[in-house]
Amino acid sequence: MNLDQLPRFPDQPDPNRVRSILEQLACPFTQLNYVHVTGTNGKGSTAAMVAAMAQASGQTVGLFTSPHLWKYNERIKLNGVDISDAVLQQYLDRVEPLLPAGSCLFEVMTIIALCYFCDQQVDVAVLEVGLGGRLDPTNSIPHNIALITNVGLEHQELLGATLAEIAREKAGIIKPQSVCFTTEPDPAVRAVIQAVADKQQAKLHYIDGDNGALATACARQLGISDQAIQQGLATVHWPLRFETIHTHPLVIADIAHNPHGLAYVQQHIRTAFPDRRKIIVTGCAQGRPYQVMMPMIAELGDTIIVTQSKRNGMPVEQLAPYLPPTSYLIPDIQQAVQQAMALAQPNDVVLILGGIYLTAEVTACYN
Repeated sequence: MNLDQLPRFPDQPDPNRVRSILEQLACPFTQLNYVHVTGTNGKGSTAAMVAAMAQASGQTVGLFTSPHLWKYNERIKLNGVDISDAVLQQYLDRVEPLLPAGSCLFEVMTIIALCYFCDQQVDVAVLEVGLGGRLDPTNSIPHNIALITNVGLEHQELLGATLAEIAREKAGIIKPQSVCFTTEPDPAVRAVIQAVADKQQAKLHYIDGDNGALATACARQLGISDQAIQQGLATVHWPLRFETIHTHPLVIADIAHNPHGLAYVQQHIRTAFPDRRKIIVTGCAQGRPYQVMMPMIAELGDTIIVTQSKRNGMPVEQLAPYLPPTSYLIPDIQQAVQQAMALAQPNDVVLILGGIYLTAEVTACYN
């Protein structure tokens, strides 16, 4: 099976498809303890923090996140270690004969993750939702502690036109008689989540803080000690979140891939580098609201270099009208990086912004 040739998400999402294949594989997935994480931004890092805290407490932990930056293996981790090529292939060989027509990458990886975690007898499996929540392939699990980081306007063609509709989809991961934690600050949006929790007879707790506070609340629900929580937070690494990838000149990469996440990065950049000249290497993935995101990026930079990811990237000509006319249009990522480094003076900051795939590909040029 060639994973690169599979569609990323299902045309008609239905977690029952995943559940059916797991049952055919005799996978005892109903017996695991789950933490299920959704939200518009920060769900991957929150999942990683919970996993690190649980591991620090001595538990065996499975972590399933998406997308990957460089290899599919990154999506499935056992105690922080990626699934090996050989083991991943073994599971692919087992799953492939059972896949119905139209199966997608995310369904396949979800099935493999759950089977792997069962075979490894993990104490807790931490799953990051791929898209939305209610109809996501990961929502095949029967029970969980649910975490909702926040709700923003995203994937509106699939999740709904309003924040309330999107919140209802994300809250769809809340299971009967379960516990849910959220940092969603908007009372009106939180009321939608509360209504779903009430229908499921679940307890909803609002956490007034960041995603670290959300992960901490979850860890305490799991019975993890404060010492292990602090140890986990100290060791967790979630790459390309305002990460320094080069020092002379300073190059910082962030995978913010929607307006909500980009607004946070904007604030961070302005606070950290108020007086330094900024050179930005950017682009945008297909399907993202580039009409909103490109002007936001343009506000930050003195020089803009537009490039294109090999994976799902938008043509630079399509982005150009939303950026200053002086922007460089360089589709080849290697050449775009060379241009940025040639322009950068010692005190300048080079910023890599433009989504997960583009940022990963640019970062690879520095390694």
